[in-house]
Amino acid sequence: MPGADAARVAVDSLLADTAFDVLVLHDDGPVGGWPAHPRLQRREQSAPPADGPRALRFLRKFHALDLALAEFSHDWILLLDADVVLARPLRETQLAAALGGAALGMVEQKGIRGSTMNRARFQEHYVRHTLALLAPGAAPPPPERFRYFNSGVVLGPRRTWAELVPWARRAIAAHPGRHEVGEHMIADQDYFQYWANQLHPGSCAELPWCWNHCAYWDDPFPRRGVIFAHFSNFCRGPAADTVARMRALRRPWNRWLNRCIPPSSS
Repeated sequence: MPGADAARVAVDSLLADTAFDVLVLHDDGPVGGWPAHPRLQRREQSAPPADGPRALRFLRKFHALDLALAEFSHDWILLLDADVVLARPLRETQLAAALGGAALGMVEQKGIRGSTMNRARFQEHYVRHTLALLAPGAAPPPPERFRYFNSGVVLGPRRTWAELVPWARRAIAAHPGRHEVGEHMIADQDYFQYWANQLHPGSCAELPWCWNHCAYWDDPFPRRGVIFAHFSNFCRGPAADTVARMRALRRPWNRWLNRCIPPSSS
């Protein structure tokens, strides 16, 4: 299955180029063949019903984070989508430096290539969908302060996750049903938007593009200097060529990056 294969490439990249512990939450798909590794833990959870709310698959990320808080005592937790691959070695000191003391760190998605989406239109989307479900009638932040963050890569200190995860799980439980507004599902990214823009404005560091580099919003792709490459398919799961593209980036591209990128670019 493409999803399991993409996750395998993503996890292998972390085990090869970091010293981090890795926790994978997966359903009962074909992941049993993964080799044992002292830094890899896997937890199985049955997949939501196929005819159930689409958002449930994405909202399970907060369950994974809950497990990570219970299993590990590390100072930092990095949440990654299964289609995000590490392009070059990463150290814990770089996580701290990237956050710079902020409570959370994400990359702002400033647009969508080939469309008219921009920060103002993303804010309109936030008001029509995220706020409509989570806080109907609430005033959004002023345009100059609003940021639309992509949740493919989310970095935070343990103390933030210890507050954010219980809040998110309570909020999810308080909004039963299909977790949709019109044709749009309200998923993990909406909860991160609400946390960063509404509940704790100014607390989220705007990470540089290289922390969440994606062909949907970066041109060219891939660029020299990437840390995490995100092979997003807009919530539809990996495309037919996603795994091959992830593997291609891991091999020659990673070696080239290690030769050419100065330390200041980390």
